[in-house]
Amino acid sequence: MPLAQAHLRAALAVGEREGLVHGFLRAGDDVLALVAALPGEPSPFRRQVLERARRRASLGADVLAEPLTSRERELLAYLPTRLTNVELAQRCYVSVNTIKTHASHIYRKLGVQERSAAVTRAIELGLLPEPEADARLQRAAP
Repeated sequence: MPLAQAHLRAALAVGEREGLVHGFLRAGDDVLALVAALPGEPSPFRRQVLERARRRASLGADVLAEPLTSRERELLAYLPTRLTNVELAQRCYVSVNTIKTHASHIYRKLGVQERSAAVTRAIELGLLPEPEADARLQRAAP
């Protein structure tokens, strides 16, 4: 376990350096539990990750009458991109009709009518990262 904790601490250090809170949020509850269980005094970044996770959980539970499924959350992450439904279907290994069905469920659950409104609403709810975080990621990409 000490090696796993060392790797998690290294990931937190990279996340802190690059401002990548959302990566830890997207990793899921199991990873967040590991972050919370790390021994020692939490760094400001670690506290920020855990606070955003708590806030997101409370917002999502309170705001969404019906939570997004894991597959819907996966598709939601792609919605800010310019990928077409055909490209999304290829990436997710499903049919275009399945993408359309998931998208319509996402829109209904978020209370919106179209893709850009879904992205805006998801950002408001903390389900997607702020656009500034995405810009940092794109600039850092090789």
